[in-house]
Amino acid sequence: WVFARKWPEVLYGPQLSALCGILSLSAWTIVVSPVLVLVAWGIWLVAILDRHVIGLAVIMAGTSLLLSLYAIMLWWRTQWQSS
Repeated sequence: WVFARKWPEVLYGPQLSALCGILSLSAWTIVVSPVLVLVAWGIWLVAILDRHVIGLAVIMAGTSLLLSLYAIMLWWRTQWQSS
């Protein structure tokens, strides 16, 4: 759709390609940034908890439980809407 639109004359050629690249990079940043935040949070937790592996396991289990419940809720909602 990007190339099919009527763009100003200034954006034709390499400028339109650069604009598409910037839009694609920003979209990937939005998609990947939550994953990077989770990885950084995990590294931070390991650094804070040092050798307390049980505390880390409890936090990780709680987080995974919340994420699984959220996924089930989304699945249930989509099933409800499709019926």
